Amino acid sequence: VAGAPVGDGGEEAADCGGGGAGFTGALHSRAAEPPDVALDATAGTAEEEVAGSPQPIEARRLMLRAEERLFEEKLRALPVAELGLYLEAAAEAARVEAGLRARRSELGAAARRLSSLSAERGRVFLSAVGELNGRLRETFRALCEQGDASLEYASEPSVLFEEGVSIRVRPPRSEWEHFETLSGGQKALVAVALQLSLHPPGAPHPCFYDEVDAALDTRRTRALADLVGARPGAQSIFVSHRPEMVQAARMLVGCYIGQGGASRV
Repeated sequence: VAGAPVGDGGEEAADCGGGGAGFTGALHSRAAEPPDVALDATAGTAEEEVAGSPQPIEARRLMLRAEERLFEEKLRALPVAELGLYLEAAAEAARVEAGLRARRSELGAAARRLSSLSAERGRVFLSAVGELNGRLRETFRALCEQGDASLEYASEPSVLFEEGVSIRVRPPRSEWEHFETLSGGQKALVAVALQLSLHPPGAPHPCFYDEVDAALDTRRTRALADLVGARPGAQSIFVSHRPEMVQAARMLVGCYIGQGGASRV
C-alpha cells in the first residue's frame, strides 16, 4: 500500500513530467505563432497582388487560346480540294505576273530603242536635207542666172516631220516667193533643178525625164542641156523635141510613126 502511493506519486510525477513536457511544447507552439501570423499577413498581401495586376495577362491568355481554337476549327473546316485549287491558281497568277513583268521590261527596252532610232532618223534626215538644199541652190543658179532657190524646213525633227519641207524661190530681179505662187515655167524649172539635185552626178541608177523642157524657154533649155552634159557619170534619158537638147545629146534614139500608126525606133 505504501508503495502504491509512491507508484501513484511516481505516476503523478510522470504525469507532471509529461504534463511539463506538454506545457513546454505548448509554450514552444505559442512562441512559434507570431511567424505564422506574419506569414499569413504576407500571404494576404500576395493574394491581393495576384488579384490586382495579373488579371489582364490572364484575360489576354484566355483570349489568345480562344482565337487559337477558332483558327484550328476554321483550318479543320477548310476543304482540302479547294485549298489545292487555290494553291494552283496562286501559282498560275504568280507565273502570269512574272510574265507580265518580263513583257513590261521588253516593252520599256523597245520604247527606248524606238526613241533612239527616232532621234537618229531626225539627225540623218536633217543632214540629208541640208545637203540637198546646197545642191538645189547650186543647180538652180546654174539653170537661172541671178536666181536662187532654197528649201524651207524646221531644225527640230519633230516639227520637221509634222510640217514637212517647202521650197522658196527668188526669180531674177524678183523677191522670194513660195513654190505655189510661181508661174508654170518657173515651177517646171524648179522641178527640174530639184530632180537633178536628188540625183547627184555619179548616181548608179539612170534617170528618165519626159519632156521636162516643154515649158522652158530657149535660154533655160540650153542651160539645162549644158548642165546635164557637164555631169560626169550621169545616166540621164531625156524625151525632148527641143533642138537644144538634141544637139547636146551624146546618143540619139529616134522614134517615128510608121505605116499603120505603129511607133518605130
